[in-house]
Amino acid sequence: MSTFIPVEIISITTSFSTRNGYSLTMRELGGTRKIQIIVGMAEAQSIAIALENIPTSRPLSHHFFSSILNEFDIELQKVQIHDFSEGVYYANAFFKDHYDKTTVIDCRPSDAICMALRHKKQVLIHEDLFESYSESDSNKSHCETVNKEADYEDLDIPTLQKALSNAIENEDYELAAEIKKIIDDRLS
Repeated sequence: MSTFIPVEIISITTSFSTRNGYSLTMRELGGTRKIQIIVGMAEAQSIAIALENIPTSRPLSHHFFSSILNEFDIELQKVQIHDFSEGVYYANAFFKDHYDKTTVIDCRPSDAICMALRHKKQVLIHEDLFESYSESDSNKSHCETVNKEADYEDLDIPTLQKALSNAIENEDYELAAEIKKIIDDRLS
């Protein structure tokens, strides 16, 4: 029997590992284990809008899809991120129609998360994915796993300098400016 763990989103930040991606970090509810996935700019924006309940002037793609579900009396039951293979996470969305038929549809985790947030459903992650993330995470440098600007305040100067180099290499100049300011403040 597969075990799926409910998670909460704790941060969305610019990714160090991909040029135009964002790092979405989730933590198990009531626990300390975390998992991080990379999402595109549009998906990160949609997730942030859903998290903050920000109204938009026109419907986004996920709003549009939610309207279709509502119009045809189809309920999103749950979303599960169930596999990780060759650097890619895989997810399923479970839908129930007005005849009580459940249909499982393969989807990108970022889309599944957007839909779960809009429909106030939990995001569930397979237990084994926490283990594989923890093992791969132990091989990364500390600066690659920092998720919030506030976290940089706790880093030492050499780690900040490495994070600054990574930000510049990835052409993330906003993040580089933030890190540079922290370094300059400490050195002055």
